[in-house]
Amino acid sequence: MISREERQSLRQLVGLRHRAVQLSFALLVLVSSLVLVSIATDLIAGASASPRSGEIVADLDHFQTGDPDELMIDEPVQELPVVDDARWSSAWTDRTAVAVVAWVLLLVLLGVAGRPLARSLLGSFPDAGQGFARVFLLLLAAWGVWFAASFELIEFKAIWAWYALLAAAVIGWLMASTGASRTAERPSRRAIGGAEAAFWIVFSLFLVFRFINPDSWHPIWGGEKPMEFAHINALLRSPYFPPFDPWFSGGILNYYYYGEYLVAFLIKLTGIPSEIAFNLAQPTMMGLAASAMYSLAVAVSTRLSRDRVDPLLAGGLGVLIFALIGNLQAAWDLVRSLPEWPVFSFDWTWAASRAIDGGITEFPYFTGLYADLHAHLIALPITLSVLALGFALSTDSASLRRSLPRLVALALCLGSLSAANAWDVPVYAVAAVASIFLWSKRFGNLLVRLLVTIVVSGATGALAYLMFRPFHDHFVALFSEVDRVRAGTDLGQFMLHLGALLGIIGVSMAVSGLLSWSTPKPRWRELAIAVFCLAVTAGIAVQVYRPQLIEFPSGSTGTIVISLIAAGALSMVMLRAGTDAFVAAMAVVIGVIGAAYLVALGWPVLAVGLILAACGFLTFFSFDDRATSYFGLVLAAAGSIVAGVEIVFVVDDLASLEDWYRMNTIFKLYYQVWTLSSLLAAVSLTILISKRSIAITSWSSTPQGFRPTTQWVRSEPTTRNRLAVGACALLIGLSLVYPAVATIPRLEQRFEGHPEPGTLDALDWMRYGTIESGTGQVVHFDGDLDAIHWFQEHVRGTPVIAEASIGPYRGNGSRFAIALGLPAVLGWDRHEQQQRYYPEIAQRDADVRDLYNSDSIERKQQIIDTYGIEYIIVGDVERKSGLPSSPATPYASAEGIAALESMVGQGLEVAFESDGTTVYRVVSPLGADAGDRPEIVG
Repeated sequence: MISREERQSLRQLVGLRHRAVQLSFALLVLVSSLVLVSIATDLIAGASASPRSGEIVADLDHFQTGDPDELMIDEPVQELPVVDDARWSSAWTDRTAVAVVAWVLLLVLLGVAGRPLARSLLGSFPDAGQGFARVFLLLLAAWGVWFAASFELIEFKAIWAWYALLAAAVIGWLMASTGASRTAERPSRRAIGGAEAAFWIVFSLFLVFRFINPDSWHPIWGGEKPMEFAHINALLRSPYFPPFDPWFSGGILNYYYYGEYLVAFLIKLTGIPSEIAFNLAQPTMMGLAASAMYSLAVAVSTRLSRDRVDPLLAGGLGVLIFALIGNLQAAWDLVRSLPEWPVFSFDWTWAASRAIDGGITEFPYFTGLYADLHAHLIALPITLSVLALGFALSTDSASLRRSLPRLVALALCLGSLSAANAWDVPVYAVAAVASIFLWSKRFGNLLVRLLVTIVVSGATGALAYLMFRPFHDHFVALFSEVDRVRAGTDLGQFMLHLGALLGIIGVSMAVSGLLSWSTPKPRWRELAIAVFCLAVTAGIAVQVYRPQLIEFPSGSTGTIVISLIAAGALSMVMLRAGTDAFVAAMAVVIGVIGAAYLVALGWPVLAVGLILAACGFLTFFSFDDRATSYFGLVLAAAGSIVAGVEIVFVVDDLASLEDWYRMNTIFKLYYQVWTLSSLLAAVSLTILISKRSIAITSWSSTPQGFRPTTQWVRSEPTTRNRLAVGACALLIGLSLVYPAVATIPRLEQRFEGHPEPGTLDALDWMRYGTIESGTGQVVHFDGDLDAIHWFQEHVRGTPVIAEASIGPYRGNGSRFAIALGLPAVLGWDRHEQQQRYYPEIAQRDADVRDLYNSDSIERKQQIIDTYGIEYIIVGDVERKSGLPSSPATPYASAEGIAALESMVGQGLEVAFESDGTTVYRVVSPLGADAGDRPEIVG
């Protein structure tokens, strides 16, 4: 019998072996997987040293190759079938209180009717997928109508929207009743209640914001709401898809419009006037994203912790970190402004969205506060749906037949993303493929798994494409090139934006032993050796085929230091709960030394991204537990995006701007990083707070090699645990400085004379709002509002209108196309440059100017005939606003206005007039029969 002392000695020996294995692994990783980090850095630095480095490769002429006709609809826009049912309930819902009740009833209906569908797809989630019920039902029902209308089988009308919603609910009920979710675990009422609470709390919060400030435009900080409002109104009038472009008459909307179509679909269901529904839809998208994050955070945390977490804690942290905090910019500004008490202004709201020079650094709370209903917001619940379906698929051992509904749903979500916000597709498509690879584990053999992954992923991708082929057949991507980034991102600015999230992840993972609940694969060391061989091979190949990279100034010293910092970070991944602090200390010391050197090198954020990606990939491949592998997948995705933004940027019409050339690349891709990092932070912090059982893993020698043995030990929180929770709470507290100081300044940014909160009418500001134009005159909009109401009540179809085409954000040009969705000859030219070829835009801009400035009646009639104009608007904007290039010069000349007035009775008639706004109706071309007139009702 072994004595107590001998058992203690044996445990110490096993512990030393365990430590030796860990240190050996850390050293192996030092030389292996992070040689790839060095090679990647060499590649970027070498490329930056090439002759093309810093070259401005894009201007407008660079993108003007293509057939303009492919961006035009097949028939005159005036001849499209009339669809005028978007306001079918306006007799009641034009009052805000009634509209809110109707909208809330719709949301309740979606939540109830979508429950069977969600449970069929995400039945293994603690909340049975309730957080995704509305999203899944909306995506399925809206796709059916859109697909049929794209082939002109039906028109986009409210009756078809209701039929589709009923059909989607029946499909979900049939899936649930035929056993699609019989293997689902019993859902937690606590989790389901939390998912609903997450939706309604976030929805209500941002709805209150919209009550306080419902305005759809502001002369300085109006944002993108005018564009989104114009697109949604045009979608509501479009019988078929693609819809017509309200800012380029006769053209198709060459934009990722599908997210805005989802909003239009909801509006068609209710019949609420769009000016009110717009302010209901924006909080709805925030609520959908919040409830989806709640559901996903609960599912991942529960699976990783073996059911040892409270769903309300996990989901609540997910919603808080994802949707209700800001970045650290406001906290930093507050510290810098002390000891004087700062005066809070809109700068506190705006600065956080520009934390990184030359880029947009939005995050969900800013988006919800700023109230833009932009593509990146509407895509949020869809991207989270992809992650949720991937997690459910990868952690389930169901057969292909039983997994088929999830794969079809995955195809629907990926296809929806491709038409709603294509920036998201590459990352989430790769995440979907990785999830399918994890699911294929049931097939055993690696080669078979790879074959299954290729076939199933290919089929899913093909289905996603076919489901949205009508969109891809018509969409023309003007910007599809990438170029090398000219300089690395400032590390301090990067940390101001994402530092809180990454800090929570790092502290929680290091202290909680998050990965201790998972067992490493038996061949994880062999995997590291394979990575090392691959890295060496890649390094040789690069040096042979790209010898110019030897000019990289850091040379081998940079290679070694980058490898050291990455090895230190990777060793953190392999830490177990209760293991010695020596390895952690080594990682921290090496990390600090390496980071200092990389800052001097000029590419610190690239190294950070590659380190995160390497940690994620190692976690993905090194553990048997698929939930742990999925955690690694999300981490790898976030790190890869960060690194990718340091390597290349998408060449668009901003590429000629030295300081803002990658503005949109940072904007769209860092938004994804925020989403992924929020999920990781919520999950890791939940486990840090909840963990009471820790795993002590020891290694023993067997004939097959070293094998781990795990023993569960119950313990109370340690001082280290409490300090870690405190550090994470501090980071969250600092992030909450933003909503504390930025919310009120944004909500107060309104026109003088605004009434007390009580309406959601996005056009109400036109009753009292005024601006002083560059000509020194005061521009009123109350006459325009009367004219807009006249159009809504009396004009049917899609007649072409003419109004001032004034540049974006200023002067409120194109306000009729925005509020009505009617096709104007030209709207915001700056935005049209991102959708179609510049020469056409320049020509239209000149023609609209001539229509309002030329004193030649023949020239005016020529323009009217060329574009098929049926209504010409002359208001304060046309008479008093200045040109974008010359603010002191009125947009329309007195001679040009007088010539229009002289045409009354000779081709024009006054259709409406109020408070300085006149709407001229084209009766007929000069000398032609006056019988062909656009229809006016009422």
